[in-house]
Amino acid sequence: MAPGLIVPQPAVDDSQIRSLHAVTQDWDDTIVFYLNGTKVTLDQADPEVTLLEYLRGIGLTGTKLGCAEGGCGACTVLSPSTILQQKRYTMQA
Repeated sequence: MAPGLIVPQPAVDDSQIRSLHAVTQDWDDTIVFYLNGTKVTLDQADPEVTLLEYLRGIGLTGTKLGCAEGGCGACTVLSPSTILQQKRYTMQA
């Protein structure tokens, strides 16, 4: 097909387009997770800090930095999850 023969049209109607602020105004930036059974709440987490750096910074030195790319598995952190429909308990890395 020759260029210019198709009239470009937006993928979404103008009535469905909202600003980023309107979409995210009700979002909460708080990170909540359980670490060794203790609830941890981070209200203002630094986006530059990795999970590895955070864990080592609070004194949990079992997780090591190996290749710094995630390929060797030295910095693996296990995250448990439950699949209720299958009645299974799994660990994800």
